[in-house]
Amino acid sequence: MIIKFTNNEEISRPAVNILISCITGIITFNLIQKNIYGAVLVAASFFLLHFIIYGKRFMVVICIFFIASYINCLIYYSLNSEYKTVFKVVAVNPKSKIVEIGRQSFKIEGINTDLKDGSKYLIYGSFGHEPDIEKGLVGTIKVEKYSFLEYGFSGSVNSKQDDFYNILKKYIGEEGSALVCSAAFGYTKYIKNEQNVLMSKYGIIHVVSVSGFHIAVIYSIIEKLLGFKFALVFSFIYTLFSGGKSSTWRAFLMIFILKLSKKVYRKYDSISALSFSAILLMVYKPYFIYDIGFNLSYLSTLGILLFYNKLKIRFYKLPQILSDTFCISIAAQIFSFPVATLALNNFSPNFMWGNLFLLPLFTPIVILGNIAFMLMWNEVLLKITAYIIKIFIVALQGGISVVDKFSLNITTINPSIVYGYVLLLICFYMYQNGYKKAKNILWMVVLAVILSMYKFETKVTIITDGKTNGILMEQGFRRVLITKTLSGYSYNILNKNYYPIESIEWKNKKMYSYNGITIIPKDEDKEIAIVSSKNSYILTINNQPYVCNQSYDIIKIDENKSFILDQKDTKALNDNILDSEGDNSD
Repeated sequence: MIIKFTNNEEISRPAVNILISCITGIITFNLIQKNIYGAVLVAASFFLLHFIIYGKRFMVVICIFFIASYINCLIYYSLNSEYKTVFKVVAVNPKSKIVEIGRQSFKIEGINTDLKDGSKYLIYGSFGHEPDIEKGLVGTIKVEKYSFLEYGFSGSVNSKQDDFYNILKKYIGEEGSALVCSAAFGYTKYIKNEQNVLMSKYGIIHVVSVSGFHIAVIYSIIEKLLGFKFALVFSFIYTLFSGGKSSTWRAFLMIFILKLSKKVYRKYDSISALSFSAILLMVYKPYFIYDIGFNLSYLSTLGILLFYNKLKIRFYKLPQILSDTFCISIAAQIFSFPVATLALNNFSPNFMWGNLFLLPLFTPIVILGNIAFMLMWNEVLLKITAYIIKIFIVALQGGISVVDKFSLNITTINPSIVYGYVLLLICFYMYQNGYKKAKNILWMVVLAVILSMYKFETKVTIITDGKTNGILMEQGFRRVLITKTLSGYSYNILNKNYYPIESIEWKNKKMYSYNGITIIPKDEDKEIAIVSSKNSYILTINNQPYVCNQSYDIIKIDENKSFILDQKDTKALNDNILDSEGDNSD
């Protein structure tokens, strides 16, 4: 039956098979550090599945690349520094105290002041081999003393970008200058959190961090003006200038392969080009497979390559400009949605409006921002360019004001929905390739997701995790989070971990009623009461939380600090609730 949904076209793309073998090699290396049996299971399952689907074809090649990928990880996460006390490093993330030696990343300890991003230092200290595979850290360097060597390429670029920001803000203000620097060449040092939140709300956060969008814009313009050779060279320089992120290297490598294939009279295959670029990047930085930016960039591109043309056929009646934006936006979400949602635990339903109405306004900002940078030493021309940029920024602000009138809030997504979505994609693929019984599995998945989200009993969970406190109430499909504030770090952690459908701000000495249950705070930090006219339940949030009924029988809450009301208790709570002087109407 497996043969039915084997895709013969994929067999002719060895780069795809090689990429999967490299990914499996990296994952196996990670698992073997934690559980050798799990690592063996993953590796054996991969080779068995490959043999079932493809037979003996590529098996030798697949084994070679699997082993090579594993060995590459061994090399990356090792450092021959048993007696080494002097390290020549480059600061790549001063706030997080991350430095690089060659392609390897290290955490440093013992430095209180921030190093200059992109600058080179000589560090005297000791090395501790404590690899963090998923973050790409080889170990920790404990610094005894250090000295500045030189700015280096990245440091010099960052210094010029700082100068550009300080000059530009005189003409368009701090927020405008920060937006131009981040949108034009990915320098996000000055971008404010409020601006990032706004871009996230409209699903265009990739604009303020250099991505394939920027490379496509820069390359297309230079190619029209100076030809493809100059465009390739300029795009390469721009990739380095903008920080060399994985998404920009992916876009550059795909363009390079496309142009090279035409010159050597070879047919360009976009899926193979995408796979080849991923292989190259993972050879250089094997931990990229765990990087959210890397995954979102490749999954979005894969979705566009596979589904854009199919969606265009479906929506051919739409005007072309609307059809292009709509189809690209939907195609990009097909594979990136589950990864983004699980990693960030939120989803913006406004991505369509952002891509349709706001993204086009960023194209001239990207172009003019780079032109302004090159005119930085000519005050007159820079001033003219800055005022033109300001016009587009004002237009962008106006567009945001309009879109905001009919936009929705960023929402949290229950992980059950995400896992169900992934299973639905698999069922759809199987069904499309001849496995018709997958249709039955599809309905079973839908039912399982619905049941996993529905609470047949009323459940209250007391959350006391350090400074993060709150109450989660579950009843039916409803998940309500009650917390002291609806913003800030603590709220974001609660939102991410408990994915409520609704959040209520808990104000002192205030009652809240929800779906037949009334909550009264008795003491701000120690206890609350869940009340009806017949029963009263008091939860003490202390070293050991308890539930008491009116007879004051003590019922200890489980280790998860949650309790479930049985049907009798739930019915009592739903009857004759106290009047609405404590209603949560605000």
